[in-house]
Amino acid sequence: MISRFFWCGLVTGMVSGALGAGYTHFYQSALHVDFGSISSPQSLISACIIAGMLIALARYFIGRRLKGRREALFLLPLLFLSCCSIAVPLLADLPLHFTSPELFPAMMAPVHLLPALVWMVVYPIFNPFAVKGSGGR
Repeated sequence: MISRFFWCGLVTGMVSGALGAGYTHFYQSALHVDFGSISSPQSLISACIIAGMLIALARYFIGRRLKGRREALFLLPLLFLSCCSIAVPLLADLPLHFTSPELFPAMMAPVHLLPALVWMVVYPIFNPFAVKGSGGR
């Protein structure tokens, strides 16, 4: 049982890390800014993998403790915490030598939502019983 959550968390982390690294690369190249010394692709991918594993661990323990509406009791706090984590890049103090430091929060805010979004897509693939009532009537 826990291996399913482990693999789901690992896939979530890798996919969200790849999406986040791609997004930040295109964002920086389109706006001609370089925040590579603050947020490298390697640190972004590793942070997304850690986030995916934490999401999987939290889902495993919530599933063991709660019955009934455990998906809603898990996804609502997950979305809330993901939205609250956007405050981290908003409150970051950047060095003065960067051109256009106001673009950094706009680059990192969507990346904070990616692990939760990818989990919501990947989890039903690993757990086909997570989506009930798909019979059509």
